[in-house]
Amino acid sequence: MPIRYLLDHWIGDENMCGIVAVLGQKLLPSREAVGRGLDSIHHRGPDASRIWTSDGGRAILGHKRLSILDLNTGDQPLANEDETLHVVVNGELYGFEDIRRDLEARGHRFRTQSDSEIVLHLYEEYGPACVSHLRGEFAFVLWDENKKTLFAARDRFGIKPLFYSQSNGQLAFASEVKALHATGIEAGWREAGFMQMLGLHNSITGKSQFGDENALSLLRKATFLETSAGSAGAADILTYAETELTSESYRNWLAS
Repeated sequence: MPIRYLLDHWIGDENMCGIVAVLGQKLLPSREAVGRGLDSIHHRGPDASRIWTSDGGRAILGHKRLSILDLNTGDQPLANEDETLHVVVNGELYGFEDIRRDLEARGHRFRTQSDSEIVLHLYEEYGPACVSHLRGEFAFVLWDENKKTLFAARDRFGIKPLFYSQSNGQLAFASEVKALHATGIEAGWREAGFMQMLGLHNSITGKSQFGDENALSLLRKATFLETSAGSAGAADILTYAETELTSESYRNWLAS
């Protein structure tokens, strides 16, 4: 099987939406580069494509949408009430109706009927601990304008992929490797990593099987990444849950 085919098709859950996001830590990101990344994963979101740029251009979030819920108002990126938070989400959040009702009772105001919007309001309420309140299969990237902080996370079982690369003074995220390459990150091949993963979306080290070991990585399952625009490359990467994917653990998790 040709390497190019693997780069373009093998990695990714191709039945859901797609994410491309870039944070400029030393250099401002390019809206055109994010657009190229989204174009490369058009198959993920034929229903809508949107890009949002933060004040000052430090963060750019892009989203390709496959419409499933809230067909009329669920386009992403999504924003909170005062537009200080923006998020792009790939996945499905279970039991979001109950979480939404609880958040509304706490005074949060929702703009859409999308399950993804609960991510914004849970982050408002709990900060990084919001991931502990989510059930489902998801990957998301959130920009906090007040704190000038980027927060990204992946579900407990690593069902939805999220790749990232830190190079050229920028931190980039995407649902598929080829979207990162389309933004301008050079393609590479690391055979040992490929043999280790053998088609799985998780590795022991958390490194992707593509590219240089320090240049392109796969965010591990049950993990979040937090960094600021002025961090000069530093990022906190923390695991928020230790869960092995078995039929029993999955049922227990859904019931919790």
